[in-house]
Amino acid sequence: TPGGPSDPDRRAVCGGNAGLHQRPSVYVVGTVPGPRCCPLCPRGFPTLSIPLEEVAPADRGLSDQGPAPSRQPRGWEVEVSEGTYPITDVAGSVVTLTKGVTVKVLTDPATGKTEDRTFEGGSIKLPVMKVTFKIKDGVKWSDGQPVTAEDSVFSFEVAKAPETKVSKFTIERTAEYKALDARTTQWVGIPGWIDATYFLNFWTPLPKHKYGNLTPAQMNEDTNVNRNPLGWGAFMVKEWVPGDNITLVKNPNYWRAGEGLPRIDTVIFRIVQDTNQLLAQLLSGDCDIGTQDAAFDAQAEFLKQAEAEGLLKPQFVLGT
Repeated sequence: TPGGPSDPDRRAVCGGNAGLHQRPSVYVVGTVPGPRCCPLCPRGFPTLSIPLEEVAPADRGLSDQGPAPSRQPRGWEVEVSEGTYPITDVAGSVVTLTKGVTVKVLTDPATGKTEDRTFEGGSIKLPVMKVTFKIKDGVKWSDGQPVTAEDSVFSFEVAKAPETKVSKFTIERTAEYKALDARTTQWVGIPGWIDATYFLNFWTPLPKHKYGNLTPAQMNEDTNVNRNPLGWGAFMVKEWVPGDNITLVKNPNYWRAGEGLPRIDTVIFRIVQDTNQLLAQLLSGDCDIGTQDAAFDAQAEFLKQAEAEGLLKPQFVLGT
């Protein structure tokens, strides 16, 4: 049974099935503050961002704080002939270069300034974006193995496979994604693709040493991959009981463990189908957080009253 307010080392998050994989738009926090969203995505992999030491567009390095809007990549160019490999047109669609296609060309490589131009045949120079990502030193999987650039490239290859049902938008606009060294990857876009969110083009690593012998189709169906995943975040899966609960425990190999993090030893996600039962567990302290999918909308007046009496801390977000 999860500890209540008197047990600071355990937290219980309760909700319906969808609540395990969605950020809350309306949720209830019990008498003890705790985490406000689930650290698991629908496939079971951690959604915590990989700690990057550097994101560097082209030859311009950026600070640990990441790219600011004014820090745009410098221009790289490649000459493309008619009918060769894929490019993007002025609308950002992936096409083959033919007469009449409108593209963006660099007018000032130093600043990355472009203008639209209609291709009239032969060849043309198009901008190409190159971005490097560097993983912080000391980041490890929960089994103690280091998180590497090859793990990120492996993730890219898995995502690219037709069997993996994820968006292929960025993949279709990627000319190359490779490891430069143990902690550094490089993303190269196809000619003509000017990506305003280039700093997001880092594929969340998957443990190649653990899953590298599986095909993407096998990974989709593998219970161990989906129910007991490796991660590098603050917690790792201890137990997953379908339809009942997911128990996470502190990851001893967490890269910030030296800072005393996480400060909670156990987080339990419990599936409670009945809203009234969930409210009872929140009031009793058996649950610390209730997720928004529990149909709290009909209980709005009760939640406001409970807040006024200091029993619960409801959070309402309109229009979501």
